[in-house]
Amino acid sequence: MQQTSKPAPGGPAAAAANEGDGDPRDQLVQDRLEYSGRVGRFLYGLFPAVAIPAYMVLWQGNIATMLAFWMQFTAEGYFVYLLTGSNSMLAIVGMARSLPMVVVAPVLGTLADRVDRLNMLVAAQAAGAIVAAVVAALIFLDLIEPWHLVVGALLGGVAIAANFPARQALVMSIVGRKYMMNAVALHTTSIGATRILGPPVAGAVLAFVSVAWCYASTAVLTALAGLYIRRIKAPPVEMPNRRVSFVRDILGGYLYVLRSPQLRPVVITGVVISVLFYSHYQFIPAIARDVLLSPEAGLAILSAASGAGGLIGALVASRLDHIRRKGLLLFAGSMLFGGSILVFAQTAWLLLAAAMLFLAGLGSGLAQATNGALLQLLAEDHYRGRMGAVQLVLWGLTPIGAIPMGILGDATSSSFAVGLAAAVGLGLLLVLLAAAPQIRRLQV
Repeated sequence: MQQTSKPAPGGPAAAAANEGDGDPRDQLVQDRLEYSGRVGRFLYGLFPAVAIPAYMVLWQGNIATMLAFWMQFTAEGYFVYLLTGSNSMLAIVGMARSLPMVVVAPVLGTLADRVDRLNMLVAAQAAGAIVAAVVAALIFLDLIEPWHLVVGALLGGVAIAANFPARQALVMSIVGRKYMMNAVALHTTSIGATRILGPPVAGAVLAFVSVAWCYASTAVLTALAGLYIRRIKAPPVEMPNRRVSFVRDILGGYLYVLRSPQLRPVVITGVVISVLFYSHYQFIPAIARDVLLSPEAGLAILSAASGAGGLIGALVASRLDHIRRKGLLLFAGSMLFGGSILVFAQTAWLLLAAAMLFLAGLGSGLAQATNGALLQLLAEDHYRGRMGAVQLVLWGLTPIGAIPMGILGDATSSSFAVGLAAAVGLGLLLVLLAAAPQIRRLQV
């Protein structure tokens, strides 16, 4: 008889035992389904996590926060180039915003496992709002300098690096194991939706008002989201032994991953996706111009196809929480992601390229949601902040793949570099599947 791999120490099995059969969250979902109208029953049937009031508040706050993030991201790039006319400064500001994901996130993820996570999340919202408000004030007063934008991007990145681990760990404590996949997928969906909506909203504010008011509006939106989520009554979390040093706790998070036969392949899969698959986004404009010979319309079609696929992939993942073999689900989404990119890199036909990017987005949304859910489901409660930080670090690894791919693309072609990275990634995933059979047997 086939055996399932053992859970991480004190993790899923212990959590499941604690929740038991009489979980009040199940009753909340059933009440919503029973007493809502036809539309409500349909929505709660698709997304049961939003029937839990605390999660609904957290999810709505996340939508507002991510809308503000993408608006500010758009305004930042626009204003940096307007102020300096320098591509190098664009890269510096972008790196300043991304750097905390890799450098500071492990520290802040550890902090999320030692303090009240809701208070930390609200503090991160306040910090992000203050940074945006200060930049807006400097622009209003005509005192802004390029270095202000670099510092603002860096501090804004730190706020995001504090926000994400606390939020991810809080989701698990609110919705429980049964609805975790649904909740993480909905969070992923909100990120994708606001990524599509945020830039046009920012563009409208930039066109009809000013860049200062765009920054000011993101500050207000972020602050209001923080005040809104303050209403949440989160269940208490058992904190680790505070006599352990903070540095030892940071290292303990990495050791926890390395020692877990379940978490290791999940994280390795995330590294492959981030470094070798996600980097293709940087080269879509070049492929649209040089290979598909459609620099404007082609870029718009490809970007829309990729974004739509990502949204649908996350929505599909939200409906697959009943599938216990989530290791195979992660592998399937990752292979679809990489395989579609490989075909995309070989075609000179715009419609086929768009179809492949749609499928790549579908696989990406499925893999990303499953990866995030597994990191939380497989961890003990007092490690979940650090697992949120691990996920953020994985996202921050994308430039590691993009830089050598860019050099190779200059020497050969963008499509060759993207295709080679996808092929290498697919090969590594197949090796991982053979070398770590526990990912095939993983059931949560």
